[in-house]
Amino acid sequence: MDQKWSLKRISLVVLTFLTVLFLFQNCSSGFTSSSITSASTSSGTSNEMWFGATLPTLPQQFSTTSSPPLPANTNRGSYYTPGYGHDSSMTLQQALNDAASATGNLGDVIVLQAGTTYTTSSSFTLPTRSGSGWIYIISSDAPEIGGSGLPTAGMRVSPSDVSDMASIRSTSTGGGPIIKRGISASYYRLVGLDIELTDANAKMNSENFYDINFNNKDISPSTLASNITIDRCYITGSPTYGVRHAVDMDGNFMEVVGSYITAFDPATGDNNAILVINSLGPYKIHNNYLQAGGETTLFGGSDTTLPFPSEPSDITITNNDYYKPYFVGTGSVVNGSSILTINSVTNGFIQPTMAPKDANSYIPARVKIISQLSGTPGGAGTYQMSSAAIGTTAGSVNVTAISTGKNMVEFKTGQRVLFSSNYLTNAGAPGQPRSAFVLTSRDQAGTNPWYHLADFTISDNVFTNAMFGGFNVLMQDNASMGAHDTQPAERILFRNNIFIQTVSDGTTSTAISLIGSNLAGVDEHGGGNGGDLIFDHNSFIDTASSGAPETIWFGAGTVNMALNNCVWSNNIFDSTQYGIGAGPTLSHFANAIPPQCTHSVFVNNVLVGNKDSTVPAGNFKPVNDSAVGFTNYGSATSDTGYALSPLSLYHGIGVSGLGLPYSSSGTLDGTDIGVNILELPTN
Repeated sequence: MDQKWSLKRISLVVLTFLTVLFLFQNCSSGFTSSSITSASTSSGTSNEMWFGATLPTLPQQFSTTSSPPLPANTNRGSYYTPGYGHDSSMTLQQALNDAASATGNLGDVIVLQAGTTYTTSSSFTLPTRSGSGWIYIISSDAPEIGGSGLPTAGMRVSPSDVSDMASIRSTSTGGGPIIKRGISASYYRLVGLDIELTDANAKMNSENFYDINFNNKDISPSTLASNITIDRCYITGSPTYGVRHAVDMDGNFMEVVGSYITAFDPATGDNNAILVINSLGPYKIHNNYLQAGGETTLFGGSDTTLPFPSEPSDITITNNDYYKPYFVGTGSVVNGSSILTINSVTNGFIQPTMAPKDANSYIPARVKIISQLSGTPGGAGTYQMSSAAIGTTAGSVNVTAISTGKNMVEFKTGQRVLFSSNYLTNAGAPGQPRSAFVLTSRDQAGTNPWYHLADFTISDNVFTNAMFGGFNVLMQDNASMGAHDTQPAERILFRNNIFIQTVSDGTTSTAISLIGSNLAGVDEHGGGNGGDLIFDHNSFIDTASSGAPETIWFGAGTVNMALNNCVWSNNIFDSTQYGIGAGPTLSHFANAIPPQCTHSVFVNNVLVGNKDSTVPAGNFKPVNDSAVGFTNYGSATSDTGYALSPLSLYHGIGVSGLGLPYSSSGTLDGTDIGVNILELPTN
């Protein structure tokens, strides 16, 4: 991503002359609490309202601090070069132990030689600290210590920068982790490190777990890791076996910045670039390349071992490139055979765990690639599938394939979260629930009933290319017939995001399903509140629809829920076949929000080609995409083509709902309906 975005002001300025909701200044060296003003005030007064729904509170603190100072000299005791010079007999672990036992020395530095591999027979451990200063573990090519080659702080590394990094490896056959931490480990900064599993120490059968693991299954917040930064590192799994979780970043005041992290696991699609389970927060995940077959970033997934009311809080995820591998090509299959032959490649590459699809349904749903048998790696050749092809005759196939697993981004718990200015490519997946961004409050084992989702701001993001679902929100869990209830979700804002689906997977497209099939304040036993759910100035573009997408869908589980204060304003829903639907009867509500929602507003939205006879009053129903007035509709993966031209009927007629009651139709504010392209990141 162009580095101008690492310095960009990220603003939610839909209301151009009424108010500035907040101003957020990115800084490569860290954040301070003064860097942001919230959509709500931080003084305890009431949050601002949007058509009567309460806007979320933004994160109130950020990790970690500005870059810690480096030592002014290279005296022994503050500057280590394990394996070289005065420290030629010292191992990396010995240097870590010695630095951690120091009683002061602010800015201890462990310099690792670029191009050198440091190995351990088990794991390198970041020890429990005796001193209070930062410890750097840093490549000799880092500019901070006079090196050259590695990008400066604030920039992002790529695979081409590995030659300027020090390599960290394990010879253990236990599947990692390569780096772990001691009890209460704190104030470590990892800079310019190449951290990879190898086939020799990775294991199949779901045992290839971690590159970095900071989860000690803590039972007290005081024993968590804290103030740890991963900066400009390259982290990946082994070539054949991948890695289940590239980085488990449990802890408090944690940062991942400027790094390149990839993960895949052929044993399961449930794998992550960054995973967080035990944490209080805050977190800063900024300006990284993040790739995984499963949930690329996941907060939750297992119950925390920390006591009530522990859950990750004050999380900023900004200016990252998310990516799932995608493949388009042609080939053939034979009825009853599990061999897929690829003859030509249009785009991308195939790797283990990817799910192939074809327009003729010769390849069954949920089949995945197990291995390549012959041919060009990831391209033309033969592949072993997990199930046999079906059909009466052998057939030619137009193949699309995407990493299996689940969703691009998922939160099962969390509060005060800002997810902004991220660019997500191939955001969906053929796993359940096939959505790009999922908020699903989940008490996995029934031990954390306080879990909930609160104060989420999802703004200024691009979701593009292959995408099979948009936002999916489970407002409240009641797994096991109410035995694992969570708290209702509240105050969630989706503003100024664009979804672009340009490639169909051969099945029914759900690219513009605003809320997937599990939306609920889902207490099916009656009760269950949640709400203050706002969707404003988003654009949902589908240039490759092969099915019947819904605009908004309320799943069957929502029948008895009460979802309060819902607002849909200033959105564009492209190629919409149906408007608002609700289970379990698959009914469509043409003139009103379903009865599950109380105090609802659906105003100033554009529903293109909607097949319902009417749309709710105060909205628009152009007959086709041309009638909307996009500047360059169908512009492949370019988000810039979906601004409105000055001649569009929907140019300049956006409305503000700031402070307005539910009965209001909004105040004209001069914005365009749909997304403001100028506020989006570029890829």
